[in-house]
Amino acid sequence: SISRLDGAPAVAVPAARSKAYLAALVGKSSLLYEHDSERHPLRFHGWQSVLPEPVFGGPGAVPIRRNEHVVGGFSSSTS
Repeated sequence: SISRLDGAPAVAVPAARSKAYLAALVGKSSLLYEHDSERHPLRFHGWQSVLPEPVFGGPGAVPIRRNEHVVGGFSSSTS
């Protein structure tokens, strides 16, 4: 499900989706990968080149867990 708050730019949708995908994929907050992309840009871009969906490391996404298993990701993004 995707929805935007009033006044949120359209670019917020793909950014939030990318962060939620990353959180679901790795089972961790997307904030950790914001720092990783800054410290190790080649490694981060290498991951992007082999994954079927684009990923965006930045604050705002967390994995969704059910009984200790990651079943999805949730993100809110305003930019």
